[in-house]
Amino acid sequence: MSITNPTLFTAQLKCPSVFSCHYSPPDLIVFGGENGFCEVFRLHDSELHQVFSYQAGRSVNSVRFSPSGSLLALGLSGGAVEVIDNTGERKYSRQIHQAREVGKRVSKLEEHCFDVNWIDDTTVLSAGTDEKVFIWKIGTHDTLNGIGGKLDFSMVNSLCVDRLNPDIVVARCSTCIVAFDTSRTINSAGDLIACFGERVPAGAHREDGRNTHFMENGFHIRGGLSSDSKFYLSPSSRNPWNQQSCTLVLDRSLTFVMASILIPRNEDSTVAAFCPVTIPLPPDVESALPGAEDLYLFAIGTQTNLLLYTSIQMAPILAVHTDSPITDLCWICSDEFYTVVATSLEGKVFLLNIPPLFSPGETVVREKNHNFPEDEELHNQE
Repeated sequence: MSITNPTLFTAQLKCPSVFSCHYSPPDLIVFGGENGFCEVFRLHDSELHQVFSYQAGRSVNSVRFSPSGSLLALGLSGGAVEVIDNTGERKYSRQIHQAREVGKRVSKLEEHCFDVNWIDDTTVLSAGTDEKVFIWKIGTHDTLNGIGGKLDFSMVNSLCVDRLNPDIVVARCSTCIVAFDTSRTINSAGDLIACFGERVPAGAHREDGRNTHFMENGFHIRGGLSSDSKFYLSPSSRNPWNQQSCTLVLDRSLTFVMASILIPRNEDSTVAAFCPVTIPLPPDVESALPGAEDLYLFAIGTQTNLLLYTSIQMAPILAVHTDSPITDLCWICSDEFYTVVATSLEGKVFLLNIPPLFSPGETVVREKNHNFPEDEELHNQE
């Protein structure tokens, strides 16, 4: 399978490193990064038109629009979370992730918010280096509840919300992936819905070598949940058969490894995201994901590449060399294009447009760099 006539656009933002991006229909996209950088744009014909800029004061590790798009949550270095509206006015701010006890003393290390997400327009989720996920109810009845602590989540890198049941959250941690129901009280491991890997206190896996499922590469790892919640993408993982670096596809229960996805040799995957649109499988085509009745399209970011895959084959159908580690991904789907947006550690943004339907043919990417007027054709692997 190949993609006919995809187009790649690149843009250099006014930020040394961009850490996160998120899209809100019909046309808003936000980027967050180093030195408090946060900018919201309208996306029109693959051109970014600035709506407003917000200075957070601390590096912005994660940005997420609320389900309605009326609010925007920012997860910051130093452990704070801020909520602004769609004009750039700050509405709420709270120091959520605090210095924690290590043994009998309080750690002097500063805690950070690694990721934010939303259950609904009044409930923010926050994940951080303090081994906890917090549920923050904003507004008149402001409340804050934490999940983790003695559950030994290790550092919590990213959060996915099941949009079919928004109370269900999947968290990618350093040594495990856990699923839990935020509407329930969670005091022990028995209260979790599922756990893949081993729940180990932060730092312990470095000492005893128990982290056998995941790679340690120094990057902020972001997993991805399919739109029907049937599959979860776990980047920066180890192949259970040969221990090589890969991205795993897990089933809904986080019990079975459905597939191990190939990535370029000597690279680690850092982020993965499913396209929100699935395509019915033709009768004569078999999926590489057991039990899947639809074709799934997904993107994986590595230290130097943006890779596209389908669930028919677990090898890339398209590879774009980025020369910079990919830090976050989001998808935008329309009748004309499916667009994957990727942010990078060097402040570049990549927008890759592909046709909604795939057909046989040579895979060619026409690159349009917003800093340079000339076009360049890049041939990529099928």
